[in-house]
Amino acid sequence: METIEYQEKLGKIRQEIDEIDSRLLPLFLERMRCSEKVAALKKEAGAPVLNAGREQEILASIREKGGEYGAEAEALYRSIMSISRMRQHQLLSGGEELRMLERQASRKMPECPGGVVCLGVGGE
Repeated sequence: METIEYQEKLGKIRQEIDEIDSRLLPLFLERMRCSEKVAALKKEAGAPVLNAGREQEILASIREKGGEYGAEAEALYRSIMSISRMRQHQLLSGGEELRMLERQASRKMPECPGGVVCLGVGGE
């Protein structure tokens, strides 16, 4: 394929992507506004931000509906839900202590003592 032909085809595909992105952003913003409404209800009810059961149900459904892109769709929704939870925490001013602990946690795994322990009869 010649460079000019490649550039033309790539340009057309990029235009398609730009059009899709122009439709995705308003939907994302609308979803974030709904997430803020959820935060207000959770605050009123004293409910926690994370509802792990609901998130797992959504992710399983997305994975199934995503077909050959199920894993990628799940990753996208994991990110969206994480962003939504972060925003809810900001609005509720909750979870700061947990986030601080996470930021301060060591990123280094402890050294393994090298032994193996298992139940059962001793071996030779």
